Amino acid sequence: MPDGAAPALVVVLRIGAPADQVGFGEDRAVANLDLRRNLLSLSETDRLALFLYYYLDLPIDQVARVTGLSVNGSKSRIHRALRRLRPGVELEEPAR
Repeated sequence: MPDGAAPALVVVLRIGAPADQVGFGEDRAVANLDLRRNLLSLSETDRLALFLYYYLDLPIDQVARVTGLSVNGSKSRIHRALRRLRPGVELEEPAR
């Protein structure tokens, strides 16, 4: 790593498809691969915002602080990122 360079942040977000839409074996593997491709097609900031909000369950103001966006900007980014994921992926908003 060059002097003064910050280490890269790598975020892995694993989201399962709804159980009633995906069977076992090959169907599940295909669905997981589709989801992984769609997640990787998102920008790093989109993946980070989703990870912070849904996986770490951070409140939106903390997501905004970490990503360097406004609260409204963070909400918009999360909403748009979810819309870009395949339609079969449903994430429920955490109870706050």
